Amino acid sequence: MPIRRAKGTGSVQKKGSKYYFRVKINGKEIVRRMPEVSNDKEADLEATRLYTIASAKTKEEIALFSGRARELIKEANSVSFREAFEKFKASSIRPSCTEDTLKQHKRFWKYFMDWLGLNVPYVKTLSEVDESVAVNFFNYVSIQKQPRTFNAILNTVRLVYKTLEKDNNPFLLIRKRSEDTNTRNEFDIDQLEKIFQIIDNKGIHLMHRDEIRILFFLGAFTGLRFKDCCLMKWRNIDLTTGIIRVIPEKTKKNKNFVNVPIHNRLMEQLKAALEWKINEFVLPECAKRYSYNQSGLYKDTKRVIDYSMWAEPQKDRRPPSMPGYTFHSLRHTFVSICANAGVPLSVVQEIVGHGNPAMTKYYTHVGTESLRKAVNTLPGSKAHTASADEKLAEIKEILSSKKVHDDYDKQILSLLE
Repeated sequence: MPIRRAKGTGSVQKKGSKYYFRVKINGKEIVRRMPEVSNDKEADLEATRLYTIASAKTKEEIALFSGRARELIKEANSVSFREAFEKFKASSIRPSCTEDTLKQHKRFWKYFMDWLGLNVPYVKTLSEVDESVAVNFFNYVSIQKQPRTFNAILNTVRLVYKTLEKDNNPFLLIRKRSEDTNTRNEFDIDQLEKIFQIIDNKGIHLMHRDEIRILFFLGAFTGLRFKDCCLMKWRNIDLTTGIIRVIPEKTKKNKNFVNVPIHNRLMEQLKAALEWKINEFVLPECAKRYSYNQSGLYKDTKRVIDYSMWAEPQKDRRPPSMPGYTFHSLRHTFVSICANAGVPLSVVQEIVGHGNPAMTKYYTHVGTESLRKAVNTLPGSKAHTASADEKLAEIKEILSSKKVHDDYDKQILSLLE
C-alpha cells in the first residue's frame, strides 16, 4: 500500500521489505529504490530528499544540488550505522581488546545509535554526523551518565570513527570529564563483619545465598575483582598448600599469575563449597548468572552492602543506595588492610596484580594516616609514661614484623590501652 504524500511530490511504495520512490518530472517517470530505509517514516524522509534533488530547475538549484549530489556520493561510500559495528569488529586495524571490552563498545555504540534514531533520524551514515551532532549527543550524555561512563562512551565512538572514518572524526573536539576518584571507598573491619552477618538475614531476598556468602569472602580475603571471584575455578585453588593462583581477567593478556595465600576464614568457606561441587566453578550458580545476567548478580551484592550500612532500618522498605561502596570496595579494603599490617608494597602488588606502583599507593592511602590516628587516641593519664613517639615506634615495629602473630589484635589493643 502506497504511503500518502502531498500531491505532486511523488509516492512511496513498499514491496516485501523493500521501499521504492516513484515520481514524474517533466512528464518522465522516475523510480528509485531506497536501500537504507527500514520503515515508513524513514521512507518518507528519504522520498522528500530525492524529490528535492530530482525537481531542481534553475541553474542555482542545479549547482546547489550538484554539490549535494557530491555529498550523496560521499555518503554512499561511507559506512552506514546499521553495519558500522560489525565492520569495526572485523577490522584488522582496530586495537585488540578483550571480549568484555568489545561487548562494552557494542553496548555504548548502540546507546549512541538509539540517541541518533530519536533526535536525528535522517542521519544514516557515519559521514553525516558533524560536530554539532557530536556536541549535542555528549551534552545529553553529561546529564545522563557519570564522568567515568561519559569518558568510556567517548572512547568508544572515537575509536569506531578512527577505525572506519579516518578523515572524519567529529568527536575529537569533545573533552573528557574529570573523574572523581574520591568516591572509591573501603570498608573498615566492623563494616566487613556486618556484611558477612547480613548475608544470612533471611529477610533479604538473595538468589543462591550460600554462594553469595563465599563470593564476599573471596573478594574480602583475596582482593580479586568481581569477575575473577564469580568465575573462580577449582583448578586455581590448592587447599593443601593454601594458595590461590590465578591470572586476573583484566590483565590476562600479560599472562601474569597472582598468588594469594588463603586466609583461614576463607579456607572454611571453600571447604564448605566442596559439598556442592558440580563442575569446574567454585560458585557454579554465580558463574552461570554472570554469563546471562551479570547486572542482576551485581545488584544482589550491592543490596547486601546497602543493607549492612543502613543506619536506621525500616520495615517493608529497602535501604538507600550507598554511593561509593560496591563489591570493588572489598579490593580497596584488602589492600589498605595489607598496608596497615605493614605488608611491603612489592608484596601487595604481587597479591593483587598491580603493575603500576602509583595505583597501589592510591589504594593504600590510609596506611600512614591510620598510624597517626592511633597515636592521637592514646590516653593522656600519668599511667601512660611512654611518649607518643615511643608508642608510634612500638606500633610500627609490630606492623612491620615479618612473623605471624595469632594474637596480633591483642598486641595492638594492649599498646593503645
